[in-house]
Amino acid sequence: MINNTLIVKIQILFCMLLIPFIVLSNEKTNYPDEFIFWLNYYNLDMNHFQKTDVKTEDFMDWQDYNLDSSFLEMYEQLFIFSPNEKFFLDLDTYSVILERIDNKLYLVDLGIDTEIKLVTSDRKKYSRIFFCGSACIPETAYWISNSTFEVAGFELDENNNAMPVRWQFNFDTRTTIIFKNVEVKLDSIEEYLVSVRLKRINDKNKEL
Repeated sequence: MINNTLIVKIQILFCMLLIPFIVLSNEKTNYPDEFIFWLNYYNLDMNHFQKTDVKTEDFMDWQDYNLDSSFLEMYEQLFIFSPNEKFFLDLDTYSVILERIDNKLYLVDLGIDTEIKLVTSDRKKYSRIFFCGSACIPETAYWISNSTFEVAGFELDENNNAMPVRWQFNFDTRTTIIFKNVEVKLDSIEEYLVSVRLKRINDKNKEL
């Protein structure tokens, strides 16, 4: 018969071996579905992202969000609302030109620069949270809490290879944390806006 003490030791060892996998699994599944979807789309591993920079800056500078209502109607399904619905993120109205044909949205053109706005839910005020030129490509965003959200995308190096990046913003603490996936550089990236975000909306509208 196997000694009871030996059995206990084997059970403890087995549990210790499982702990890292349990922690990694929870760390991934605790993130919003949109982030997991983006990771899977590019076959990326969350655990390869490393914190590379932390900035504290007052990026909350409220201005009038005076976009025409008919123009906004084209983009509103792309807005990303906070859990309490007090704010939404506008990733697209600055640089993305859309056209609606037969209740389907089509990408017409993309600007070189990208601006991401934090907008009050009444659409009266916004603050420019993120601005970048051609060296970075923000693709999607998701909320971690009512005051913290992340933008996921890429930074391009001098050879136009794309490094996955997460920009995390907290507008209570005015901090920006940057996480980079230093394990991966893609020589080309798909158009996530068209392949996923617009397709998701068009598929939903088709069912209505």
